[in-house]
Amino acid sequence: MPRIRAATLADHKVQTRREILDSGLRLFSKLGFGGTKLTDVAATAGLGRTTLYEYYQNKVELFLGLVEDRVPPLPATMLSALPADVPPLTRLEAMVRGCFELVVTEQDLARLVFVAGRELPLQARLRLWRTLSTAYDELMRISHHIAEGADATLVARALADLIGGGIEQALIGRDLPAAAARIPEIRLRFLASLQT
Repeated sequence: MPRIRAATLADHKVQTRREILDSGLRLFSKLGFGGTKLTDVAATAGLGRTTLYEYYQNKVELFLGLVEDRVPPLPATMLSALPADVPPLTRLEAMVRGCFELVVTEQDLARLVFVAGRELPLQARLRLWRTLSTAYDELMRISHHIAEGADATLVARALADLIGGGIEQALIGRDLPAAAARIPEIRLRFLASLQT
């Protein structure tokens, strides 16, 4: 019979789930989706593989469970810190900078979403991107103001690609803080050049 590692069975399950997710975060962000094995996640968490399967049926479900548990509060917090009563382009600039600041403070989660997440099957990637829906919704609001006759959905998607591609570029570089300072400024200059 497995040992209970908390005061109650409910607390034990919460603690075990958290340990699985913590281990998954460390391994997925370091080794990628393909390089991470469930047996390694279980061992890192100090559990047997069968215990891990009681919580997550497979590696995709573990990965998505981790993303859905840890990611949604981050964009929401970043967006709440943006200036409210400013022109849309000013808010967009602040949002771009905020995204890159978040990447520096949450490097493992950023690697999980923007690097390891690219290895997921299509349906799983779509589910992963839904965890960033608050940020995408904000890009849609901004796009409705700046689209000038263009399809706001296409503008929002282009902005999301511009930000996401920059984040991926920063994450694969050697000096993340320097890249996270430099890349958004280059992309913002590019966006400014389109306005003239």
